Amino acid sequence: MTIAAETTRARTAFSFEALLYLAIVALTLAVRLPGLDAHPLNDAEAREALTAWRFSQGLSSPTLPASPAYLSFTALGFMVLGDADFVGRLAPALFGAALVLLPWLLRDALGRARALLTSVLLAGSSIVWMASRSADGTVLAAFFVLLTAIAVWRSVRADGELTWAVVAGAAFGASLAAGPQALIGLIALAVALPLTAGAWDALVAFVRSRARELGLAALVGFLAVGTLLLLNRDGLGAATASWVTFAQRFVPSEGARTLTALLALLGLYDPLIVLAGLIAFASAFARGGLDRFSASAAIVALTIVVASSGRSQFDLVWLIVFLAPLAAHTLLRLFTEFDWRRSWALPVSVALILIAVLAYVWLGLAQFATVVRGSPTILEGTVDFRAPPWNGLVFPALGLVALPLIVGLIGLGWSFRSALMGVALAAVFLAMSATLTAGWGQIQLRPGSPVELWWPRPVGADLARLRETLFWAGEQTISSGTEIEVTVQASPDSALAWALRGFPKARFVDTLGTEIATAAVIAPAALETEVQPDLGAAYVGAPFQLNPIWFPDTLFWYEQLDWLLYRRAAVQNPTITILWLRQDVQMPPAVQR
Repeated sequence: MTIAAETTRARTAFSFEALLYLAIVALTLAVRLPGLDAHPLNDAEAREALTAWRFSQGLSSPTLPASPAYLSFTALGFMVLGDADFVGRLAPALFGAALVLLPWLLRDALGRARALLTSVLLAGSSIVWMASRSADGTVLAAFFVLLTAIAVWRSVRADGELTWAVVAGAAFGASLAAGPQALIGLIALAVALPLTAGAWDALVAFVRSRARELGLAALVGFLAVGTLLLLNRDGLGAATASWVTFAQRFVPSEGARTLTALLALLGLYDPLIVLAGLIAFASAFARGGLDRFSASAAIVALTIVVASSGRSQFDLVWLIVFLAPLAAHTLLRLFTEFDWRRSWALPVSVALILIAVLAYVWLGLAQFATVVRGSPTILEGTVDFRAPPWNGLVFPALGLVALPLIVGLIGLGWSFRSALMGVALAAVFLAMSATLTAGWGQIQLRPGSPVELWWPRPVGADLARLRETLFWAGEQTISSGTEIEVTVQASPDSALAWALRGFPKARFVDTLGTEIATAAVIAPAALETEVQPDLGAAYVGAPFQLNPIWFPDTLFWYEQLDWLLYRRAAVQNPTITILWLRQDVQMPPAVQR
């Protein structure tokens, strides 16, 4: 009876735990899947999507994919679901949801509560959200690299158990096909391994005992994910080229993100994991085990990001996945090492007071930013805190000064420990709110906004209008919109090329000349001119703003405040692309903007 009762309880607990994980994954999919095509693929995304689309159509591609794994899964999606924009981002979204499940495999090492909390943090991470909704192979790389490490740990823990050894080998082979981003994770784990007591010796012994199975599984995983079982032989070259691409990131490049921009992304879009992870970071090496391993891997990943000139926003995914277990440790300690049952009232009261004061400060700053945005010339006079709009900053400043006084007085009158717990509760609530609102705003409220930090140069909505106008011209000319002959002065791997993938007679050139007399011509132009290029016929043009640009470094302090509060900023110097139609082609009606 005792054994049966224990078995029933274990099964019930496991079923409830599994239900929680399924609920997290379902919520993750519900957030990440809607609106995948809410904004057009930009140049970086289009390059990867086009290689997959050409493979699915049996066409040759002028470039190798950055991530063979992304090509394989996305090409399968194109074959089954068609070539819509959302299919180009579908594989990262699905693997981003699968990434949330990986802590479940580590619950014996992390503890069940901490593993569940790590899963929740990954599900709510704004950076993982945005990476999972981008046509890129980073999330796939993170999934396969972490699955490799987890499978090795589970197999070693079970004395070289065969099933997990095969999973480890296959995941490692797949990670090699995931592109250059996988190398950041693999290097971080390889360097962190010797810093964990006994881990290196255990790995060497495991590899020796299962060398044949690991090698065979890795080969199968690489061929299946990287080449679709040799159907895409370019995957072999692309996987090899990923090492060269990784080395090139240490050479200065024009399109690289600055370290300041990446730090701003971390602090403004994922403050909960960053702050909680850094708090646990100090004691992670003393605790040893998985905490030391995660902290060491995070240091290595950060070192690679700082040292490389070709850094990108996708590098931050590695910092988030390595810091998430440490952040879960901090949050779990907050809720378990304090007697909340008996002493919950005072910390909660302190937290509510602090949140109310900060809300008042936020409203005051928001009112000031709104007034200044309407008439910035107000700030040209003398600063006088007795007159508007400067007097609107007085009470928010007093609110900030009052915060430490409130905590100190409550601590003196009742309990400093309870007051500090209230501060911690307020910090967690505010960081969580900032994380969720930043991510939700980026992917749902303002998708494709040029004044967000994730994509430095998104593609504007005019791209869809340009395609519709060209299609209309084809319908009027030859009664077949996509069969119109068009010459495009752009890269064949650009966002414009992706938008025109269904136009078989589109020809991409580097320069325009008098030999060109097609029904339509698409070419870039300066912002202030729409002069027809030297072509072989007379054309009439219509401008489209495809790449709105903003420069956050040039914003004044009050404009930066407006951006922080509302994500508003002026779009400056958009690049103009002109659709030229030959004069014998009937012009479409005015484009609605």
